[in-house]
Amino acid sequence: PRVPILAPDNESAKHRDFGYFYIIQLHPDDLPDRLKIGYTDNLGVRLSDHRTSAPTLKLIRSWPCKRTWEEAAKASITRGDCRRIGGEVFDCDAEAFVERAEAFFSIMPKPAESAVGTSETDSKEIGERGSAADRR
Repeated sequence: PRVPILAPDNESAKHRDFGYFYIIQLHPDDLPDRLKIGYTDNLGVRLSDHRTSAPTLKLIRSWPCKRTWEEAAKASITRGDCRRIGGEVFDCDAEAFVERAEAFFSIMPKPAESAVGTSETDSKEIGERGSAADRR
């Protein structure tokens, strides 16, 4: 497993309870409804790790998320009309997953309003070419 390296000024430690909740399509061309959900404190590294086994994966959406929200987010997003394949992998309509995630994260405090100490509050979407774009 990857071991996080703390910055000399301990900046990384200050934010360790904050990260991103994400939804990815593991095989967008062959199995567009095969989705992986999860939490990470480093989205770029996590996507890179997943690409070792799913090189064509596509990030559908990500949201700023406190680590303590992860299990509640998973339960809310997977509460209906999906089939667990294993772990955090499901067969489900991607649009329905995103709608339930939007509903969940819309009622959660914004990271700048809570004690996570970050100003990045917009959810992210990555296009097919892998470039990040802010959702406005």
